[in-house]
Amino acid sequence: MLCKQTVTITQMIKGHSLVPGRAGTLTGLHPMQVCLCRRPPHPVTFRRSSSTRCGFGAAPAFVCGRPVPCRHGLMEAACERRIPMPNWCSNRMYFSGEPAQIAEIKRLASGAVTPLYRRATNEGIQLFLAGSAGLLQTTEDVRFEPCPGLTAAGRGVVSPENIAFTRWLTHLQNGVLLDEQNCLMLHELWLQSGTGQRRWEGLPDDVRDTITALFTAKRGDWCGFWSNEDVSVWWNRLCDNVLPEKTMPFDLLTVLPTRLDVEVNGFNGGVLNGVLSAYHWYTEQYGVKWPCGYDLNISSQGDNFIQVDFDTPWCQPESDVIAELSRRFSCTLEHWYAEQGCDFCGWQRYESGELVDVLWGELEWSSPTDDDELPEVTGPAWIVDNVAHYGG
Repeated sequence: MLCKQTVTITQMIKGHSLVPGRAGTLTGLHPMQVCLCRRPPHPVTFRRSSSTRCGFGAAPAFVCGRPVPCRHGLMEAACERRIPMPNWCSNRMYFSGEPAQIAEIKRLASGAVTPLYRRATNEGIQLFLAGSAGLLQTTEDVRFEPCPGLTAAGRGVVSPENIAFTRWLTHLQNGVLLDEQNCLMLHELWLQSGTGQRRWEGLPDDVRDTITALFTAKRGDWCGFWSNEDVSVWWNRLCDNVLPEKTMPFDLLTVLPTRLDVEVNGFNGGVLNGVLSAYHWYTEQYGVKWPCGYDLNISSQGDNFIQVDFDTPWCQPESDVIAELSRRFSCTLEHWYAEQGCDFCGWQRYESGELVDVLWGELEWSSPTDDDELPEVTGPAWIVDNVAHYGG
């Protein structure tokens, strides 16, 4: 979260970013937020005299020479370092707790967690397309203001399928959180809607035409930027009702839930008026625009502890994420982070979800006398050797 001293400047790097709602539109320069005094979110006493931390906030995603990719495709590609990034923040988390909880943390770090939110998102997109094409209708006279086309087919017959769709639409309108319980409930509504029984080849031509047009415009956000999957293949794959078994390493959407309307709206937005794009939601909720761990490495582990190194774009995850990790796994969690490009670093310690100590400041550098030497990080002492690298 940025403080009141946040200012907007023009990024000097000529990146290209996708304008929300206008697929394929490129802009040469985009604004970037710079926080002149980024303070921790809790009332604590600082043990360092430094009173400023200058660092970039989460800037709009861009890939030089390309439009912005979507959430999953971009995040997965960035995990493999196929995406050039201006700045990476280095993170180290040290968890100590009961062996059973440490085992669960290891599963989270390795991505061996079932992403129920992803199934709810994909099925939600399918229901959105089915409603927009008139395949499903509400059982009441409803106008869905964020996207009137979703209810343009008008009131339909009272059937189990339309009742389920109407209930799902209520959850979409309310921005239901995609926690485990809600994801299971949304899946039941998807089953009751009968959408999974309506395979592509059996749909009327006009329905397929409408779905194809809508899907093509948002394919990058919904399926991955590099995906060229045909709509018929995508549709039938969802009808097969196969639950994803793994997700990205350290997937923060499984830690703090995202929202159904945000995910349907997509990373770049433009589908639902008045609803945050996933980019804006992620930066507010998780502190980073791609909420997972990149170049993740379990650098040390034992029965009652595990140490995980990973990178995040621009800055460290939001403190609420760290608190939830510590609370959920009933553990002590120490988190170090550093980003030398913007010259900031920090450390925080949580016990069972409660913040007990925190440090933050600027990196300290050597002053080489030889022109051929490069400055090296020399402090603060509490950050040296406590991160895998210093970001940048």
